[in-house]
Amino acid sequence: MNEQNSPETQQDKHRQKSNIKNIFINTTLLFASLLLCIAIAEICFAYWERVLLNSLGVFVPVDPRYDGAAWEVDPMQASRFTWQADGNSIVHIRSKNKKLMYELRPNAEISNMIKINSDGFRDKEYSQAKPKNVFRIAVVGDSVTFGWRQRLEDTYPKKLEQLLQTNPSANIQFEVLNFGIGGYNAEQEVELIKTKVLHYQPDLILIGFCPNDGQIGFDGGLWWHFFRGPSRTISFIKLLFIYSRYKQDELALLKPPYTELAELSKQKNIPVHVCLFPMLQGDHLWCPPYFISLLDELKLPYVNLISSFAKHNITELFLDSVHFTVAGHNFVAHEIYHYLISNKIIPTP
Repeated sequence: MNEQNSPETQQDKHRQKSNIKNIFINTTLLFASLLLCIAIAEICFAYWERVLLNSLGVFVPVDPRYDGAAWEVDPMQASRFTWQADGNSIVHIRSKNKKLMYELRPNAEISNMIKINSDGFRDKEYSQAKPKNVFRIAVVGDSVTFGWRQRLEDTYPKKLEQLLQTNPSANIQFEVLNFGIGGYNAEQEVELIKTKVLHYQPDLILIGFCPNDGQIGFDGGLWWHFFRGPSRTISFIKLLFIYSRYKQDELALLKPPYTELAELSKQKNIPVHVCLFPMLQGDHLWCPPYFISLLDELKLPYVNLISSFAKHNITELFLDSVHFTVAGHNFVAHEIYHYLISNKIIPTP
């Protein structure tokens, strides 16, 4: 009898086929179970992700199709600000630097009055090499410094530049560069200083501190858009880490970057001064006192504008709870100007 056709051989072949079939079925069931578990986890963590976002105060846009941080400038043409297939918009792009998270698109035109230069900040073109006889001031901040609803020349950095230019000193010209980017918090601002601002050889750095700089997601949905990935589970775990840091220490998102900034100022021998802007809470002005204590501890100089604001009609200075009107920008520029002059921080005649 041929061995290949023997009963034993036929039984072996049958067992092999049966084993392969069982392996296939078990593997399929395993993958199906894993997919079901992942689907259940994604549904559950999508809910808890929203809970954490609300707890952190992260802004989630009503319509995720649009770059809401930009289209409000020109709401009649909202379709221009649709998120593109690569996840970017005509205004904001994902940064290769994970700490920055997002940046302004070079040469973007948001509206007739808001344009971005070739290096990705809202100002005219500047050479990184500082010209002779120029005292250069770099102003870093969020949308308050950027001035979303104002012309560039009406923002406090450019108003400050105008004031300084009227007070020339020994043939020195003053340049004030506006590095404000909407929604940036303290971590992003310090990273911007390290990776871009220092290339412009500033003689002085001013930080426009907004009371929400120690938090994340106050940016019209930008942080949420660029932070979240395809998995709600992974997103939740990352959010939980941030949440635990913030709940353990209210300075968690301020102390590390400002400590690094103080060290950087010493190493580079570039003075850094913080301009403390108040926030409107109802009819009251507020700025976190614990942050002022941190600046004192780090020996970082600052100008506290709360008392100055309190002496004026704040309804004329605020556009909303944090942003300034044109009068507000002008007021801030004058306050900073007098602070710089009276403390001899800049060259004077």
